[in-house]
Formats: sequence, structure tokens, C-alpha cells
Amino acid sequence: MSSYRYRFVGYEKLPSGLNAGDVELHCRLPDELVREIRNSGYAKRYHLGLAVQLSFLALTGRNADAALKMPGAMLSMLCEQLGIHSTAIASLKSLYSNADRTISNHRAWVREKLLFSTYDSNAEE
Repeated sequence: MSSYRYRFVGYEKLPSGLNAGDVELHCRLPDELVREIRNSGYAKRYHLGLAVQLSFLALTGRNADAALKMPGAMLSMLCEQLGIHSTAIASLKSLYSNADRTISNHRAWVREKLLFSTYDSNAEE
């Protein structure tokens, strides 16, 4: 098993200087997940937030912190995948301003799509 595939596991943030090749290799979402985002029932303005959260959780194994600054190349590629205009927004906080409940619901949706489960007493058993 290649450790290169898992190079971001445990990171709290992604390097701001990710180049287009790294972004393509590590951050591109499968077409099936892009379709699921589009068909999620969430407003289109939140699709980029879902995509960022999916990509970040899949890469690092962590939920993206609200203050997370995202690499510009990653944002551009995800916008392209979703068919939305590129944005200058650089953090989840700006994508989810005044929407604490929404970000919580999105995190649950993302964990479900990636087949992640929360660690609780049932998991411990």
C-alpha cells in the first residue's frame, strides 16, 4: 500500500501551495459523489461547502474546521467539477456564515457518504 496516497491523513490544514497536479491527484471527487452533491437537496450555494468537506475528510480523516483556509487550486478544481463559477472565498466560515446548523447537517451528510462513523460506546464494543 502506497504511503503517498495517505500523505495528508491527520493534517489539520492542507498546504496552501498545492499545485494543480497534487490537487488533481488528491482532491478530485469521483463523479458519483459530484452527482450526489448536486442531487443532495441542499441549496446550490452550499454545494462547494459539501465538496470541500468531502474532499478534506477523505484526505485527512478529519472534519474541516470552520476557519480552514483552502488552497486556491483545490477551490478552482472543485468549482469546475460542480459546474459553478470559481470563487475567491477561501474558508468554510465564509461559505457558511451564520449557518451553524447547516454546517453540522452537512458534516453528518459527508460522513455518511464516505462511510465514516462517529466513535462512541457502540464503536468501542
